[in-house]
Amino acid sequence: MGLYAQETTVPVERTQAEIKRECLRYGADSFVLGEEGEKAMVQFRINNRSVRFTLVLPRRDEKRFWRTPGGRRERDESGAWKAWEQACRQKWRALYLFVRASLEATREGIVDFDECFLPYMVLPDGRTVGGHMAPMVKKAIESGSMPRLSLPEPSNGQEVQR
Repeated sequence: MGLYAQETTVPVERTQAEIKRECLRYGADSFVLGEEGEKAMVQFRINNRSVRFTLVLPRRDEKRFWRTPGGRRERDESGAWKAWEQACRQKWRALYLFVRASLEATREGIVDFDECFLPYMVLPDGRTVGGHMAPMVKKAIESGSMPRLSLPEPSNGQEVQR
């Protein structure tokens, strides 16, 4: 089975605009899009929840862009550029599909917004919940035991019974 949208001709800029339009249509009151190197970020806020997706884009110098699909022939610079652009278009279309389907599923009550977007919600320190929790989940799975739950210190100066 091939990659979703592996042959799409939709330009990246149009897909980005479609993602923004969908977020606004479903109630986002802010939207941010940015790129740096091989990473792109889409962030929006709905119902006072900031949600961020980081899209890892392919590097232009990857071998797969410089060889034909069978690997037998080398591509020139123009051919490698076109192959890289295609890979970027595919990644963006896949993100669009995910965002749109997730927003629609939450609107229809199929899944709760917080549960659907929890891994991508931005915490006050700038990390996502998934980024914060992933190491703890990995450790729990590898060790076969749950991490000890720690409670925050009380704000009124009382001692915590442990």
